[in-house]
Amino acid sequence: MAKQTKPLDELFHDGLRDMYFVAKKKLAALPKMTKAARNAELKAAFERHQREVEHQLSRLEKMFAAAGRKPQARTGPAIVAILDEAQAIIEDYEGSAALDPGLVAAAQAALHYEIARYDALRIWAQALGMSACVVLIDEILDENEDAENGLFELADTLANETVRQNQAA
Repeated sequence: MAKQTKPLDELFHDGLRDMYFVAKKKLAALPKMTKAARNAELKAAFERHQREVEHQLSRLEKMFAAAGRKPQARTGPAIVAILDEAQAIIEDYEGSAALDPGLVAAAQAALHYEIARYDALRIWAQALGMSACVVLIDEILDENEDAENGLFELADTLANETVRQNQAA
C-alpha cells in the first residue's frame, strides 16, 4: 500500500509548530542562562534575546493565522537536547571562569539550529506564495543573526578572559 504524500503546506505548518515549541522552550531557558551568567555583557545579551523571542512568538502566531491554523507547539527533540546541554553547563561549571564561554556556546548552538530551520521555512513560505510569512521570518532571521554575531564577538572575549583568569590563579 502506497504511503499518502503530504503537501508542502503541511511541512510548513509542522515547521511552524516546531519553531513555536523552540520559542516557548527558549523563554523558559533564557532566564536561567541570564541568572547563571557572570559577565554583565552576556547577561544583557540574554535579556535582549529574551525580549526578541517574545516578539518572535507573536510573529509565529501571526504566521499560524496567515496559514489558517491555530498556534500549537510540536515537541522538537533537537532543541530539547541543546537546552539540556545548556543546563548541564550551568550545573557542571557553576562558579568556574569557564561558565560564561560554555553558556555562549550553548546559546550559539540554539541560534544556529533556529537559523537553519527559519531558512527552510522562508524558502517554503516563498514557494507557497505566503509573502506575509516571508516578511515575518526575515525579521526573526535578522534578530537571530544579530544575536549570533554578538555572541560570536563575546565568545572570543570571554574565552581570552577565562584563560587569563586561569593563568593568574
